[in-house]
Order: sequence, then structure tokens, then C-alpha cells
Amino acid sequence: MDQFRKEEIFCKDLNELDDSRDVVQDLVDEYEAATKADYLQWGLNKLVRLNNQISRFSGLNLLRNGIMVFF
Repeated sequence: MDQFRKEEIFCKDLNELDDSRDVVQDLVDEYEAATKADYLQWGLNKLVRLNNQISRFSGLNLLRNGIMVFF
């Protein structure tokens, strides 16, 4: 870990490593979901969760009547 802390991106904290771990875990989860019959439902559920997170923090609702709205 000391080697990481020598790099500018990690000098204050190791959040970048946590973010990277989350991205990799998301890929693993999606890969596992893709092997199952309900993969499309899994994707829709993930989209709804993402929309809820965005709505909570920004007040924007990107899903209206189940349709993704782009600006």
C-alpha cells in the first residue's frame, strides 16, 4: 500500500481503489446475470436503481413510465 500512496492520485486516500473494486464487482455481477434467463429483468432493475440514485441526489428522474429520457 505504501507504493500506492507515493502516487499523486493516492496521496490523500485510497478511494480510487475502492471505486475500481466497485466497477469490477459490477462487471462480475453482470457477467453472472447474463448467464441466467432473467438477464433482461436484471438489467431493468439495475436501471431503476440507478435512476433512483440519480433522483435522490439531483432531483432528476430519467425514467418516465418505464422509458429512459435523455436530454
